[in-house]
Amino acid sequence: MPDSKKPKSKTTTDDVNDELDSPGQDADVAGGTVPAVEMITMTFRGENFLFPKDRDEWPTTAIVALSELKLGQGVREILGPVQWTTLNRILPRYKDFQEVFVPAFAEAQKACVNG
Repeated sequence: MPDSKKPKSKTTTDDVNDELDSPGQDADVAGGTVPAVEMITMTFRGENFLFPKDRDEWPTTAIVALSELKLGQGVREILGPVQWTTLNRILPRYKDFQEVFVPAFAEAQKACVNG
C-alpha cells in the first residue's frame, strides 16, 4: 500500500466526546474521567479520517454491520455522520474501500488481537 494511503496511528481523544478541551488528553465528564482514545488517522483524497484504533471503542452497530459483511454501513457507523458526509463528498468507489478502508480496519483488528 502506498505511504499516502497507509493509516497512521496517533493518540487523540475520541471525537465523539464533544466535551473534551484538547485532543489526546483525559477529561472530566459527568463526574468521571474519560481517558484519551488511541486513534488511527487515515488520509484519503486529501481528507483525514479518524477512528478508534481499538475495536473495543467502535460502536456496537459498526461491529454488527461488519460481521454481516455490510462494509459501507460499518464504515458509516465507525466514522460517524460528519466524517461520513465528508467521505461521500469525495466519492469513494468500491475498490477504494477494498484498498484503503479494509487494510485500515484490519490494522485496528490486529492491534486488538496483539494488544
